[in-house]
Amino acid sequence: MASLFVLVAYVLIWNDWYLGSTERLAAVAGAVLWDLVFIGGAMRGRIPNWLVVGEFVTAVVLGVGAPRWLPPESLGDGGTWIYRMLIGAGVAAAWQAPAVLFPAVVAVLAAVQFGSAPTAMPQVAGSTGLLVAICLVFRLAATRLRRNAVAADARLAAAAGRLRAETVTDARRRDRRERERVIHDTVLNTLTGIGWGGGADDEPTRRRCARSVEAMEDLIAGHDWYARVDLTERIGRLAADARDNGLDVQVRVHRDAGADPPSLVVAALTAAAGEALANVARHAHTRRATVVAHCRNDHFDITVSDDGVGFDPGRTDPQRLGLRASIAERVADVGGSIEIDSRPGRGTTVAMAWRAPASPVEPPDAVGYLRRHYDTGVRRMVALSVASWQGLLALTVIGYWDRVHRPVVSVALWVAIGVGVALAVRVMWHRSLNRVEAAGVVILAFTTAVAGGLNTTGGDTIRMIDWPATMALPVLLVLVVVSRPAREWLVAVAAATVLLVSIVLLGGDTGPIVLSRLSTSVYGLWSLQALITAFGPALRSTAQATAQAMQDEAEIAGRTEAAARILADRDRGLRDIESDTLPLLRAIAGGQLDPRDPAVRERCTRRASVLRRTLASTAGPPGSLGVLEPVVEAAESRGIDVEVQLAGDLRRCPGVLQEGIVVAIGQALRSVPAGPVLLTVLSSPEAGSVFVSFPVAAGTFVDPVRLPQSWPGPVLEVSADVADGKACLELRWPVPT
Repeated sequence: MASLFVLVAYVLIWNDWYLGSTERLAAVAGAVLWDLVFIGGAMRGRIPNWLVVGEFVTAVVLGVGAPRWLPPESLGDGGTWIYRMLIGAGVAAAWQAPAVLFPAVVAVLAAVQFGSAPTAMPQVAGSTGLLVAICLVFRLAATRLRRNAVAADARLAAAAGRLRAETVTDARRRDRRERERVIHDTVLNTLTGIGWGGGADDEPTRRRCARSVEAMEDLIAGHDWYARVDLTERIGRLAADARDNGLDVQVRVHRDAGADPPSLVVAALTAAAGEALANVARHAHTRRATVVAHCRNDHFDITVSDDGVGFDPGRTDPQRLGLRASIAERVADVGGSIEIDSRPGRGTTVAMAWRAPASPVEPPDAVGYLRRHYDTGVRRMVALSVASWQGLLALTVIGYWDRVHRPVVSVALWVAIGVGVALAVRVMWHRSLNRVEAAGVVILAFTTAVAGGLNTTGGDTIRMIDWPATMALPVLLVLVVVSRPAREWLVAVAAATVLLVSIVLLGGDTGPIVLSRLSTSVYGLWSLQALITAFGPALRSTAQATAQAMQDEAEIAGRTEAAARILADRDRGLRDIESDTLPLLRAIAGGQLDPRDPAVRERCTRRASVLRRTLASTAGPPGSLGVLEPVVEAAESRGIDVEVQLAGDLRRCPGVLQEGIVVAIGQALRSVPAGPVLLTVLSSPEAGSVFVSFPVAAGTFVDPVRLPQSWPGPVLEVSADVADGKACLELRWPVPT
């Protein structure tokens, strides 16, 4: 819009010449009309190529007709409205013209300007050179900004790639954990229950088998087992499962009107509560349990309590699959917490709670990175352009050597500006100018502009001969504009405008040619600053959309890839269950097999042992089950159903101690009768212990483990205890220092 005011101001200054010709006014009207078209197209966003071509053609046509549409004394001068249109076309081409066409565009524009008044020397030569210099500097700036944007996009694309990979990895990891939990909570528990004689109640056993089959089929098909029903149905389902396990469950749900916590949270906590009820049925020696749920929008609590035998949490293996994977980790995965309150003889309470985060978790600051990168790119582009412009000013100093009062003053001004520019560029390559540094640049610009004005006379005021005011002052202020807030640089540019007007008034020549140069200089001063200030906000505004689009694309691609990989993972991970275990459970659920049949129980026991070892080996330290594999397999070959729970890694033990532990565990397993056995191994850098627990008849005496007399290894403390129908063989050892 400012260009329109310059055109109108030019016509008013030369009103006598323009009002005398309809053709001249028509040319001005055509220029105004095109400016309006260009402004309308540019305001829609990215300038289309056709608009750049139209700007070039319009400028060339008007430039060729300049002798007909400009006053003769202003031909070839840099203060005309046609010259302003030639510069506009050159700047537009600098931003968008292909590299192969840009030199030709500049050459045509320069030829048009010089051809309008080839004899009007030196002003036509100076204005033509200035036109070329402006086009080259803006091309340099455009190239620099594009490289900066490409670098930012490349880094953002790399970050998006990492986000996609992390999304896939996290999704696969979560699905693997949930898959193991579902297997543990359904198939493994069902097989174990039947193997331990829990199939005496035929109908509930068949229902559990059917639900286990359904859970596995849903996993294989890619469905989310625990996200299929709402809160009421979830709690009803877990209560029904518990009753099928022989529990008398009392359920109380307190739910605020409209309360709807995230479905993932409700799914995780209700699933964990279901496993807590399964633990009650297996270990608490009671038939009574209570489930209490409190549901609000910002929190969800669920508590499972019983009046059973209880236990000492401090002596419980934290790596137990049910406690760790199906309860604690499941709750932790959704940001919840769990508290277990239990004492021997006083029952157990498992309290699980989730609270909505006080503030949303902020994603990686991709937007902030892009904005900082763009701001740095604009700042460095400006610094490099100003330095290049300073070099081009040397040609002006040389070209007008004999047109100033004192050439040495002109050289001194160029050197002073060069030193200031060098210092400012050095600072701006790393950061913005602070207030003191910006004030120094302003003082340098104003001082040299005044000195340059004093070094010229009369008609040479406000033209290229007075380059410190017309060519250096606007460019120096750009350093301030790109570094300081608007309230500061606006004051500086306004003061520069006053300075330019004062130089004209003090020069004593206020004829039309000088006034037209003044209007063009003021336009150039303000339009340059406005253009520079538009870079930052324009790039920063696109940063939000660019970063968000990249992040959304990465997440969508990650979810799509994760879904495909999860299906493949499930296909591999569940293949054995689908081929070996599900037919067994289907047959029991359908009535083809009797869960009370000893042969069926034996099959269930063996399948449970395989699943249990698989889950323990994937959940525990890599390879930690390997040293126990031979003794566990030997025990299972004798009809013992061994459930292994690991905490720590036996491989950290010295070789001779590790050998003694394996020998002692093998001897303990050989001393127990056929049936279920829980083998718990706790190992830490300081000490370790092994518990072998199994059911026995009342009054049974159990011998402690005895190592051979010739045992050369460290001393193992051994003990045996029988209570509440269960025997426990315990081994303890210190780890030598």
